[in-house]
Amino acid sequence: QLKSVEDGLRAVTKGRVKARFVGAGLVIEGATTQAEHRKVLWEILRRTLGRFAIDDRIEEPEPEPDAGVSGAARPR
Repeated sequence: QLKSVEDGLRAVTKGRVKARFVGAGLVIEGATTQAEHRKVLWEILRRTLGRFAIDDRIEEPEPEPDAGVSGAARPR
């Protein structure tokens, strides 16, 4: 089951996210975008049997401030 999960994660994140079982839970860690993070969770759901705890240690970058706001649109 872990091999299948790892294959799915590799396809989505090109190896940036790793998975391992600790006890009865799955630990996932790495760095992804928000969209990749969602895909990672769907891959795990698709490739696993039953329910178990997921320790989600994935890091997402902070959203960048909106660069399209002009000086005239800001309150003074």
